[in-house]
Amino acid sequence: ARYSMVPNTATAVLLARDVNRPGRFGLTLDAGHLLAARENPAQAAALAAREGLLFGVQLGDGHPASEDGLMFGAANPSMALELVLWLRAEGYEGHVYFDTFPRNEDPVVEAGRNVRAYR
Repeated sequence: ARYSMVPNTATAVLLARDVNRPGRFGLTLDAGHLLAARENPAQAAALAAREGLLFGVQLGDGHPASEDGLMFGAANPSMALELVLWLRAEGYEGHVYFDTFPRNEDPVVEAGRNVRAYR
């Protein structure tokens, strides 16, 4: 089997442009993975959205170089605010998912907190 990695959002945008299937091929960005890759989630979302390639956003939080699965905005509130502001500035109306791992919290309560943090 062959495996390939796309190292960052800019490379993924170039790849999606080359595929050239407008409205049918795009990107879903995961804020937690962007942080782990030491990318700026707001910058990544703005780039993909401006190219018409942002199809989905998974919202979570964490610390650089780790997959913490924290509630959106829990560790990096300024990142969360900047990301939401750029999504709104770009007129993003696509799918938003929450990618968290509530270990000590009630998952329903945490889901409500994630929605409020996004709004």
